[in-house]
Amino acid sequence: MARESLPEVPIQEIHLVGEGLSIWTKQTKMYKNMASQISNIYHTEKAKSTICTKFELTSHQFSTIDWDALERATSLLSPMHNIYLSKHVTGFLPIGKNMTRRGAWKEPFCPRCHHPVETATHLLQCPSTSARKIVRSSSSKFQTWLESVDTEPNLMTFIIEITSSYIHDIKVQPQPYHPAPIQHQLRMRWSHFIHGRIHTTFKSYMTHHYTSIASRRSSASWVAVLIQKIWSLYHLPQWENRNKYVHNLDRVTESTRERINLQTSLIHTYTSENINNLLAADKHLLEKPLAHLKSLPNALIRAWLVEHKTAVKERDKIFSAENARSSAILHSFLTQPSPPSQSLPPHVTNSTSIITINPSSLPMPKFNTTSQHIHQQHHNQRQSQRTSRPKRKFLPPPTPTTKYKNQRVHQNIKTLLTPYIPPRHPL
Repeated sequence: MARESLPEVPIQEIHLVGEGLSIWTKQTKMYKNMASQISNIYHTEKAKSTICTKFELTSHQFSTIDWDALERATSLLSPMHNIYLSKHVTGFLPIGKNMTRRGAWKEPFCPRCHHPVETATHLLQCPSTSARKIVRSSSSKFQTWLESVDTEPNLMTFIIEITSSYIHDIKVQPQPYHPAPIQHQLRMRWSHFIHGRIHTTFKSYMTHHYTSIASRRSSASWVAVLIQKIWSLYHLPQWENRNKYVHNLDRVTESTRERINLQTSLIHTYTSENINNLLAADKHLLEKPLAHLKSLPNALIRAWLVEHKTAVKERDKIFSAENARSSAILHSFLTQPSPPSQSLPPHVTNSTSIITINPSSLPMPKFNTTSQHIHQQHHNQRQSQRTSRPKRKFLPPPTPTTKYKNQRVHQNIKTLLTPYIPPRHPL
């Protein structure tokens, strides 16, 4: 006879005989160390809210992460590596971005590939030669371990491929042919997998696989060791290799450090400047390619930076002078009084469509300066002649010579024949 199942009794209704008072929190009975249990429940909720905000997780995604495997994986690491992980998770890792914010570094560039900003993500995706060498070695060791623990072949293939794609900054979207754990992890973002926040479906998937092959391996241990291998093969070697460059432990001398700083300044200056913005005498600074300038000795790179700085100052000085001159001209043009309205001369009458000229009212033409001077000399000579000889009575007054008479008549005719053109009013 089959045993009948007992009815489910709500936990809140279970009380001991003779128990007068009991404290419950979230369906959990407090039986000892009440202050510690209440503190753990409060801080757990606060930590959950902080983690969801920091890592952009929903409440449902937070509940699907295998936190027990994550806690077990931290116990497999040394205390020094746990310190690194705690700084990495909380965002206090001494990388270039944080060191510049604290004032310890002048620029947040990567010491291995000279990337402008070194972040925690860039630490794993650094394209330098030494970083790529570590990635190839770590991927080979990771695949060897997955094969040694009888990982499901299809799951193992996609774990290695997607991890390699993430390190090379290639985004992968979930596909129907992906196993269920891979699809769930991609929807939650593969960066969580790299940092040990693994979906719970990996454990159930491996449990079913070990049962199908009659293996006595534990899927819980497989997930915990998987997280530990990710940290020890991908994170820690990259961090140690990066610190060798920073602390000059990999034969990096002060001259090399100085060259790194000079090349970084050169790259930033060269890429941010446009050759058309420089003066014609300074355009030779940007005519040569950047690769050629980077290969120059430190002294020449330093001289190039100084010369470029001087060229920029000279350009700004000329441009500021031209702008000041243009502003003065514009100001004087805008502030000058408007010209008075020009009226027609008195000898011109303006009708609706015809302009007529009255010759009788034309002004007498003026001689030029040279003609007036010659006329004055002749006049003075005649005056002197008159005063030197006795004055005759009833003589006609002296008149201009025929030359000047003809000149005056010619000038009057020219003035009469020249058509009058009204002046144009300014726009």
